[in-house]
Amino acid sequence: MEPREGLFEEVMGCIRRKGLFYAKCRMAAFFLLFAVSAAAFLPVWRMAAAEAAESGFFEFISLMFSDSGVILVSWQNFLLALAETLPAASLALLLAVAVIFLQSFKIISRDLKFVYGYR
Repeated sequence: MEPREGLFEEVMGCIRRKGLFYAKCRMAAFFLLFAVSAAAFLPVWRMAAAEAAESGFFEFISLMFSDSGVILVSWQNFLLALAETLPAASLALLLAVAVIFLQSFKIISRDLKFVYGYR
């Protein structure tokens, strides 16, 4: 028994349509994630900057440029004080938002190439 004429093209066309459908769904979901992460970036940036200013992190950074001789004398204490004032949670959140933004952009661009055939 032989398969009917054009069955292979029909099956391949169905697979292609399913792939396009899933790519469009994935693109829509990641575009939503892209928009949310883009909207969250500025408030998270401001939060990290406010916590760094509140903890005195910027004062220690400015000390590196204004009086580097003091830092050279007691560099171990300076690094410890710098690490203590670092707003680690805010920076981790900022990094997470930035990674989500960039990964979403990468997936959207890949799916755009697949769906619309951009080179």
